[in-house]
Amino acid sequence: MSQNFHIAIIGPTTIIAHFQALGVTVLPAETETETVNIIKQLKKDTATGENKSYAVILVIDYLLKNLPADEYRQLTIGSLPAILTIPALGEASEAGLDRLKDLAKRAIGSDIGNI
Repeated sequence: MSQNFHIAIIGPTTIIAHFQALGVTVLPAETETETVNIIKQLKKDTATGENKSYAVILVIDYLLKNLPADEYRQLTIGSLPAILTIPALGEASEAGLDRLKDLAKRAIGSDIGNI
């Protein structure tokens, strides 16, 4: 039997509500703590097959901006669901880029410069 995977987005309702029209599961969160708790629950559901299983979780980046790097790594470990940070509409943010640089540094063992 094949498993259906879904996409979720976590963030303030005013930013993420329109994603529901695209079939994305919209999960409102206003704080880092709420965001982390939602991610943990979605990962658990995906691992156990309870409720919906998620392939991708999109998170408005500023909600995880101050999460220490080791906690972020622990939260995002594993292949599914993939957790991706995206900027809020109309906001310039380098939080996602900083995370990408960190991932690249861990993968190849050195800083890859100005990307």
